[in-house]
Amino acid sequence: MPFRYATVRYLTEPERVERMLPPGLVPGERPEVFVDFLVIDFGEARSVFFPTPYHECAVWVRCRLETAASDQQDGYFLLAMPLSGDWGRSTGREFLALSKKDASVELGAEDGRVTAVLRRRNRELLRLEGEVAGEPTAPANWLREVRDGGYGLRFRLEPDWRKGLVRGGGELVRITSGAVIPPPEEPDAGEPRDLRDLRVTLPQASPLDPVAELPVVEVLGGAWFANEGFEYSFGSGRPTERTTEREVLRTYSPAEIEPWALWGYDRPVTAGSVWTPPGWPERTTAVRLTRDEVARYRAREALEIPATAASVTLAPPPDVARAVLPPGVLPAQSMAARILAVRSPGGDVSSCAFDEVWLLAACRIEGRDAWYALSHVVSDGGDVMYGREVLGYPSRHGEVAITDEGGLLRVTGDRVLRRFLDLTVDGGGEPGEERVEDLVVIGVQADSFNAGGLSGRLVAQTWLVVGRWADVTPDAVSLVLPDGPGPANVGRPDPWFELAGPVTAAGRGNVVVRRGPGEVLTDLDDVWSLYRERFDGSASIARITQKPARPSFRLDLDGGS
Repeated sequence: MPFRYATVRYLTEPERVERMLPPGLVPGERPEVFVDFLVIDFGEARSVFFPTPYHECAVWVRCRLETAASDQQDGYFLLAMPLSGDWGRSTGREFLALSKKDASVELGAEDGRVTAVLRRRNRELLRLEGEVAGEPTAPANWLREVRDGGYGLRFRLEPDWRKGLVRGGGELVRITSGAVIPPPEEPDAGEPRDLRDLRVTLPQASPLDPVAELPVVEVLGGAWFANEGFEYSFGSGRPTERTTEREVLRTYSPAEIEPWALWGYDRPVTAGSVWTPPGWPERTTAVRLTRDEVARYRAREALEIPATAASVTLAPPPDVARAVLPPGVLPAQSMAARILAVRSPGGDVSSCAFDEVWLLAACRIEGRDAWYALSHVVSDGGDVMYGREVLGYPSRHGEVAITDEGGLLRVTGDRVLRRFLDLTVDGGGEPGEERVEDLVVIGVQADSFNAGGLSGRLVAQTWLVVGRWADVTPDAVSLVLPDGPGPANVGRPDPWFELAGPVTAAGRGNVVVRRGPGEVLTDLDDVWSLYRERFDGSASIARITQKPARPSFRLDLDGGS
């Protein structure tokens, strides 16, 4: 399969590295930054894991353990690992504690000139250009992962941010992933080529992704590798037996880890404006929160999201409506499913505009009416990390488009080469008086996959939807929930068609959604069955690469978990 790989190593200012490292790590022998770009095109082998070419970039800073002997080899702290693809992002974060985010990554070569670009949240963060030389490169330019691995942080954010940022403390971990072998003594003809005439630029600064904190002082070298028939084995380094290990190096109390609690997440946003530390990036770091920012974070009453919204309520088959609910969540007295389509300029969730769609199932829990979140698909710019990992929402990236032309509002949803939603709302009366709707939305927050089994908890979040709605008659709604499969081994991810039923109510309006702090309701011993659809039909990479995935919102598929 086509495989492309490019790297650059450069020196930056030492004080910038020192101030971004968490407790337990200190700068390495020299202030080195290692950046690698990777693109893999799986072609006909595509599945829900890699339906389209996989694009990844990683930015590492050289460091070592604070207690390490002076002759111990340095490792690398992972500043950021932006990439395309839900599977690679969610498994990397939830299995390995890698700070993977959604992003646009480009890598290619033309006439021997390599160009690599990292973009995120409408900003170009990093650009690499270089000429491919004829001779093999030095091992130091491409064997980053096969040394001491990468250092990262592992923790869970607290759903109720008023109690603090971190739930139960955290860990400093060392992750060795890929081919754990010593560097070759001499490069040979099959290794990556040297990159010459290297130019590294940081065009735009963003505190969401603080790559700009690492200015280029001196370029040390780089590498380029391209192979149309490379045998890739879910790892980097040379083709060899795949290994992945995680070692806990030290633990943190909640107070110790709290300033670094948004490592791997985006910094908070208020009304589309990112919280930026004074003097950033020259004098301060955005990798951690200041004491004032921690206090401000905990003092928030709600996250406000202004939006143009459409709501459609369905009457699904009763047996399906019961089968999709997790343990401890009871069916509603009146079976219903609800689709919420939201177009937002960002608000307190993102620094840029986004579209998203929700599929909710009516339920009851602890004596109150609620909605269980079955699916949440978000366009570029929206949140696919915080809600998933902190509040337990089934958040994933997709192509969501919401248009309103001449009073005809249309919503389409596509993911992994398959359309799952096509909704049209025609007209609607004049908006009525302002309404306040109180929604309790239930998610499933899971613990570490590496903890043996998969425990978790039910989390509730209250949404207040405030705005003026125009009611729409059911016959003015056209709703199509396709059930056809995607190509190759993609299967039928996002099986919204399982909840298909007659439309019973609909509306559209301009609203503000105020999402309050989360509330942990109850612990769950095993949430594997609840996670099947959140991983597009399977939690087994081997299985979904060999046969089509079998996603379902029903929890009894194949006998449960």
